[in-house]
Amino acid sequence: MVVTAVDLSSAMIRLGRDKQLDARQIDIYNIDFPPDSFDAIWSLNCLLHVPKADVSQVLTGIHRVLRGHGVFYLGVYGGPDSEGIWEGDGCEPKRFFSFHTDESLQKAVA
Repeated sequence: MVVTAVDLSSAMIRLGRDKQLDARQIDIYNIDFPPDSFDAIWSLNCLLHVPKADVSQVLTGIHRVLRGHGVFYLGVYGGPDSEGIWEGDGCEPKRFFSFHTDESLQKAVA
């Protein structure tokens, strides 16, 4: 099995490479892998930072690099359907979050 780790953060890429991973700095809006590159894609709590207006564009890019019968795992925080700077965030500066209900997320991936 070959695993490719991607992140926008250069610090996360450095940590991955320190663990001998094939880690690449990738912007989710511009996935620069060839079509049909992956049998599976795992996205856990990544797309929750993508504005709802952009989710379709990002999912189209993911679909492009996923092989025809590939598996895509998408995990995000659930909750009330909202987006914006989350005041409850423990990080400074506070980060942007898109929270989806089950119904709105199912509609986005349909």
